[in-house]
Amino acid sequence: MTNRRGIMGFIFPFLLMFSSCDLLQTRAPEEPQGEKTTLPPATTAEIAVANFQTALQQNDAQEYLRLFSDSTQGGMRYTFLPARTAGISYATLFSRWTRESERDWMLNIATHLTAGTSPRLVLEPSRLTPFQADSALLEATYSLSIPHQDAALPKLFTGTMYLMLAPNRNTGLWTIFRWEDVETRKDSSWSMAKGYFGR
Repeated sequence: MTNRRGIMGFIFPFLLMFSSCDLLQTRAPEEPQGEKTTLPPATTAEIAVANFQTALQQNDAQEYLRLFSDSTQGGMRYTFLPARTAGISYATLFSRWTRESERDWMLNIATHLTAGTSPRLVLEPSRLTPFQADSALLEATYSLSIPHQDAALPKLFTGTMYLMLAPNRNTGLWTIFRWEDVETRKDSSWSMAKGYFGR
């Protein structure tokens, strides 16, 4: 009996200490650590274009990848047509360019950015033309700023882009299935940026 009292006298102060620290209180369950989607579903071509800009500027390669048509999941085959100079300079790279190449390009860009920065894209002027209910064309003059750390490469890329978009047959969400890039100044098109930082 004495031993039991001695043990209780030893344990009781620790129980008081733990209870005062809320260590024995039931905790609310934590939210599952899954993939977070911050961009709205691209239920229209307009939303898809807005998401295109946002994903790029947030440096979000996975969200960026989702904006390109996947022929294995009910979409059309994605095609990128580079600007003329880049197409010649990086012929091998662009001959095998796919939607996954877009994601890899974004991931590679992230490793070259100055700390705390991200790409900035301005589409101005731009015009989105719908074709019936199953496709749309974005024609835009772009200015893409990439604040990378390579002093030998330009940081500003300009030109004209033509994006063809269509809804996915399975999900109904709009994606880009064709991208044509046209240079307006030699060696400064978006295609050149893909050539510099492509894999």
